[in-house]
This record gives sequence, structure tokens and C-alpha cells, in this order.
Amino acid sequence: MAERFDRAFWDDRYRSRSALWSGSPNRHLMAEAEDLVPGTALDVGAGEGADAIWLAGRGWRATAVDISGVALERAARTPRRQATTSPGASRGSSETSPHGNLSLIHI
Repeated sequence: MAERFDRAFWDDRYRSRSALWSGSPNRHLMAEAEDLVPGTALDVGAGEGADAIWLAGRGWRATAVDISGVALERAARTPRRQATTSPGASRGSSETSPHGNLSLIHI
């Protein structure tokens, strides 16, 4: 039987370790977005939020979404997130999406 990659799977996976990912932004995202004019970004499958944090630190309105509430809670507690975003500039929810036009969608 194939393994199910549902919310419970991902929540359990994030609970299994103190950090599932490196905490560093994706190098491909950095290379592609480095010279873009900041706008509104959607980070789909954001996990612990490193990419959304990196975007927000460069002036993007970054919204992080992920199926795992555990991952998003962890991202919201990341000190760098608080240092690089203003209230409302970046939020995470497994059931929320930004309104209006998007300049960048990162998957």
C-alpha cells in the first residue's frame, strides 16, 4: 500500500525532529529571485519557513502555506522571521492564501 502524505503524516514527521530542514533558503530560489523587484510572494509547501523568511528579508510580502500546522507553528517561532517581517507582512496557514496579484509563486 502506498504511503499517504496527508496532514497527519507531515505533522508527525515535523514532530520527529527539532528541525526537519537546514533553516537555509533554497539556493535555486535565491539565484532566481535575487534581482527581482520585491512584490507579493506565495511560498507553497513552506515547511519551517526559510524561503519565506529570506524573501521577507528582501522586502517581499511573503505568505507561507503548508499542509503541516506543526511546520507553520515552528516557522512562526523562528527569531529571524520576527526580525525580517513586519506584522501582517508574512503569515502562515494551511488554509490561507494571499489576496490580489502575486509576483512570485515558489513551490
